[in-house]
Amino acid sequence: MSFKKLQMRRGAKANLPTLSQGEFGFCTDTKELFIGNGSSNEKIANINDVNKVSSQTSKPKKSFNVTIPLSGWSSSAPYTQTVNVSGMVSDGLPLYDLQAYSKSALAELSKITKLETQNGKIVVTAQEKKPGANLNIRIEVMY
Repeated sequence: MSFKKLQMRRGAKANLPTLSQGEFGFCTDTKELFIGNGSSNEKIANINDVNKVSSQTSKPKKSFNVTIPLSGWSSSAPYTQTVNVSGMVSDGLPLYDLQAYSKSALAELSKITKLETQNGKIVVTAQEKKPGANLNIRIEVMY
C-alpha cells in the first residue's frame, strides 16, 4: 500500500480564503491552523498553543466534573453557554472528555467546538448544532 500526499492551503493570513467544510489552512506568517466549516474559518491552533501544551504537560492540574445543561444554550448559531464552575481560572489549559461513554453522548460531545475557561466559569461553543442532551464532562485544567 502506498501513502498519499496530503496538502492543505497555506500562505499569509491576509490571503486566507473561506475554507470548505473540513478543509485545513495554515498561515505561514502567524503560524495559525484553521479548519473551515463552509461559511467561516475556525482557528484550531497556533504555535503558542502548541508550545503551551508542551510546557504545561508536567505542571499541576486540577479536575472538575461539570454538567452542561440542555436548557442553557443561546437561541442561534454559533450556540454558546456559560456554566459556573467553582474554582475555575482563566489562565489554565483545559482538556475535556465525557465522564461516561456512550455512542449517543459521544455524538453530542462532538458538537462542541470550543471550551474557554474564565474565572469561576466556562464558556462553551457549538458552531452549527447544539447538543440535544445534558453533557456530563470532566475537565482537567493544567496550570
